[in-house]
Amino acid sequence: MALEGYPPPHHVLSDLGIEVDAPDGSVTVARLPVTPHLFGGHGGVRLGVLATLVDVVGGAIGVEVLAPDWMATSDLAVHGLRPATGAVVEARGTVVRRGRTTLVIETTVSDGADAPGPVAWATMTFAVLPASAAAGPRPRRTERRAFRGAGFDRPVSEAVGITTGEGVAPGDGGAVASLPVDDYVRNSFGAVQGGVVALLGETAAMRSLYLAGAAPELAPVDLEVTYVATARAGPVLATPRWSEVGARGASTVVELVDPGAGGRLTSVVSLRAERW
Repeated sequence: MALEGYPPPHHVLSDLGIEVDAPDGSVTVARLPVTPHLFGGHGGVRLGVLATLVDVVGGAIGVEVLAPDWMATSDLAVHGLRPATGAVVEARGTVVRRGRTTLVIETTVSDGADAPGPVAWATMTFAVLPASAAAGPRPRRTERRAFRGAGFDRPVSEAVGITTGEGVAPGDGGAVASLPVDDYVRNSFGAVQGGVVALLGETAAMRSLYLAGAAPELAPVDLEVTYVATARAGPVLATPRWSEVGARGASTVVELVDPGAGGRLTSVVSLRAERW
């Protein structure tokens, strides 16, 4: 399924170069060509990028199986199993549960590298929105679609505008990362795309763990995003609420708020980091 004109040529999804194959409503496959600009410090594709690919798969399945109803993402969880180092990452999503009020999708992520088995496993939960309450045009059905943009000439987090460090925004209240809201990262409803939210959450969570004394060689292995409200105004600020650093790994919880919308809480992100 696809919305006419979305994503536009100058958009993070277009620059990622994702290809979607959705022959029917039961299985959807999305493929992502891997470039060095998608890697994290651990030598594999960033968990936030994998979350973006999973989000695209979930959205493609959701608009197909729920028609004429719409949906809103409630939760996205990605569990990393090993670093994704292959030339292409592939996410294959299937419906686990289609209920009256919820839709649950399971996705396996592989990279075609020599190591057997997937690189990650993910789930997405959607709240079903009745057609009468949904806004925006219905997508048209498209079995295959390729997002084509200019690609990246710098790390993906920089390309979307994420900044980190001390004083990421005036009066930030302890925020460790910030994301401007513009057309490059907006979804078809005008809010920050769900995968970009996950990327911001991963960036902020790892920053907060380093500030808490975590070893720099730790890699994010589990990322969960609970979507509370859409982020539309910005800049979105990420503030750590809890962190724990141990001998074998570290965990943290980060909250994302939208100061432009009165400081509204938009997402809660939890992350676990370990040594691969």
